[in-house]
Amino acid sequence: MLDDDVVAEAIAPPAAPKDLRFGSANDREAILYPSREALTGQRLTLDESPLALMISELGQPLANALKRSWRSPSDLFGLDGAQSSRFGSQSRVLLTQCGSWGDPGSIGNSWIHYLPSASLQRLLESSHELGDLLAARCVWMGYRGPTLTEHGTMSQLTGIDHTSLLPPYLPAGRGEDILFALMLQRLHPESVVWNAGWSIPHLPVDTRSPSTELAPLEVQIGVDTLAEWLGSEPRDQWGLSPERRLLGLAEEIQRLADMNISALNALVAEEQLSRTGATLGRIMRQLATIPASGRPANLTCWRTFLEASRDRLLAQIQAVETDPLEAVSNAFGGDGMIALRHLGRGWSRAVATWPAICEAARAFE
Repeated sequence: MLDDDVVAEAIAPPAAPKDLRFGSANDREAILYPSREALTGQRLTLDESPLALMISELGQPLANALKRSWRSPSDLFGLDGAQSSRFGSQSRVLLTQCGSWGDPGSIGNSWIHYLPSASLQRLLESSHELGDLLAARCVWMGYRGPTLTEHGTMSQLTGIDHTSLLPPYLPAGRGEDILFALMLQRLHPESVVWNAGWSIPHLPVDTRSPSTELAPLEVQIGVDTLAEWLGSEPRDQWGLSPERRLLGLAEEIQRLADMNISALNALVAEEQLSRTGATLGRIMRQLATIPASGRPANLTCWRTFLEASRDRLLAQIQAVETDPLEAVSNAFGGDGMIALRHLGRGWSRAVATWPAICEAARAFE
């Protein structure tokens, strides 16, 4: 799957490459450039087609990739056993992704909060002001080498192996890629995501409003809330077939749609509180480790953002939220909860019917 605003070229990372490793979404690095000209000056296009590169890894057993990359005991240096323990002899690459070169794709700028420390340090030490770098929207974001993760995130070019039963990919607006990735993990918990060590140009044709603002973080209820809830792996579904796990997902969605409003609000409020606490913890750790060196204006901007986010998140935790679904249901107009329940029940039926739809599709020519 390709976004409608990409160019089918593979671009090497603008930093020293790394060998195959296990990682996570928050290991993705980034470099922000002050202009399109500066970004182009660092561009090194690979000879291979990005589609061919993705297809070459899609569906492959994990063992094949490890044998190609790890040929001596020294290659295992630094391996995090906790990250690799979920994978086994049956692990296959069912999802492939790549980095992004150009527009970061997000509406706001809070994504830099999730960057690893080395990328953040580089950003704060830049000779350009932080606001100008954010407004330019000229970014490399990705991995410096092939990286294996438990679930997918966002990618402007995505490979999906439909030789296995996968969940439906839903055009649900922002967050649909995370929703699919976590449902995929539920169906195939032993599968692995291959994140390529190259990027694809992402050059939107529509006008993206430049923003120098780092708005304080707050935790909202949306598609990502549902994705995280469905992404939890019930132990009583381990060992079941993907078809049965998919049915379990449908049943879970149905139960959410059938819950009485007070119980559902209590459940959502608990999830919101948990996510708010986790985000606040990350903010507090970043406040305690603000780099000692960097451009003074950038350090001041970063500290102001962290302090404002801390205060906003603390206020969220202290507020008594009795109806967290109100904002979501209001988007439907009228009695939004009726519409929301109807949508949930319909989605549950569609997910339960998905295997039959896939089977029927096999007859198409």
